[in-house]
Amino acid sequence: MVLPMVMRNTCVSHSNGIIRVLKTCNHSSPKLAKLAIRGQLSLFLGAGISVGSGLPTWFQFLHLLEDLFTATGAPGERCLGDKHNWDPLAMADELRGICENQKD
Repeated sequence: MVLPMVMRNTCVSHSNGIIRVLKTCNHSSPKLAKLAIRGQLSLFLGAGISVGSGLPTWFQFLHLLEDLFTATGAPGERCLGDKHNWDPLAMADELRGICENQKD
């Protein structure tokens, strides 16, 4: 079940189809562990969770890909963001097309 709102720093527990909001995530590790063991803990993590481990953001990744297909690979040659009004799906779609048309 997906909650109809974004709740940051909020713990949610579910049991028998009932969802309980457990205030903010100031609960102790044992409390969270018990919920997990009972199968009543779900994590909703955004894509940005991997940034802390050094992986690029979505836009950084698109920029890295775009740099592979510019003449010198310099950031100054990037144009997809402006061209597609910073729509990441449109940027990725054009990069896909560029990749498909490149010779190995």
